[in-house]
Amino acid sequence: MLEFQTEAELVNQVDKDIRKMLIKPDAPRPKDLAVRVWPRAIPQFDVGHFDILKDAHKALDDSGLDGLFLGGNYVIGVTLSQCVEGAYECAQSISQFSRKVSSIQK
Repeated sequence: MLEFQTEAELVNQVDKDIRKMLIKPDAPRPKDLAVRVWPRAIPQFDVGHFDILKDAHKALDDSGLDGLFLGGNYVIGVTLSQCVEGAYECAQSISQFSRKVSSIQK
């Protein structure tokens, strides 16, 4: 259980998990600035969060601010795997947008 692990043990476990997830075993060691443990649960979004996020996406679409993307734990979720998944999705959207812009400029 988490409450029986030291901060150093938690950092080492997260580092090990990230290396597996990102398939980068030779990545530099992380610089740990702080460790925060929620012993009872993973934090949850407030009721209505996804409606606000949907409105934010619509406002971006309506504003004509092409090339501006929302990313981070407030978009996809707070767990490590959700953050990594969200980062890949955001990177894919940016890549698609970049290819689109490049093809128009040619």
